[in-house]
Amino acid sequence: MKPRVVVTGAGLVSPLGRTVGELHDALCEGRGAFRASTLVSADECAAYRVAEIVGFDARTALGDRNLRPLDRTAQLAAVAVDSALLDSGWTPERRKTHEIGLVLGTMFGSLRTIGEFDRRSLREGPQYVSPIDFANTVINAAAGQVAIVHQLRGVNATVASAATATTTPSQPAHLGTTPDRMNAIEAARIITLKPTPPVA
Repeated sequence: MKPRVVVTGAGLVSPLGRTVGELHDALCEGRGAFRASTLVSADECAAYRVAEIVGFDARTALGDRNLRPLDRTAQLAAVAVDSALLDSGWTPERRKTHEIGLVLGTMFGSLRTIGEFDRRSLREGPQYVSPIDFANTVINAAAGQVAIVHQLRGVNATVASAATATTTPSQPAHLGTTPDRMNAIEAARIITLKPTPPVA
């Protein structure tokens, strides 16, 4: 029998809403999300309009968990995965007795963190870079951190395949879900962009 992937829940964080229902309503009403950025200075991207998630605070969804090691990319993923887990009935208590994995698709990983880390290293010297930022420059850092936050003990993978990272995470999800391996896989995607001007 051909392996199948069954979607049992969904979670998201998007510029058009924080729930599937909010996003659906915004799309049906034809609302757009492109505007000037509040995260990036006008000097860096004056010519660009972005679909930015405004007013995002991971603690609203994740409470008092230790989020210090997570950069914005990992926090966005952690909140979306939290919503998907709860929507599919995987409560924290239930997760303790089952193996759940995570497949995270990302085009660049934590691009903002990578850019800031490189910029500080070049301008101020390697002794001034943050060790936490260094850990977040690894492309699979967000997937690992999200698994730690949600205590996902199954397979953990990052799909980093340029534009196809937005469509492929669900395709390999069946690989770890045979009954003798694992109970469920969360398939998530995250796309972030932070223009980083060259260092003079």
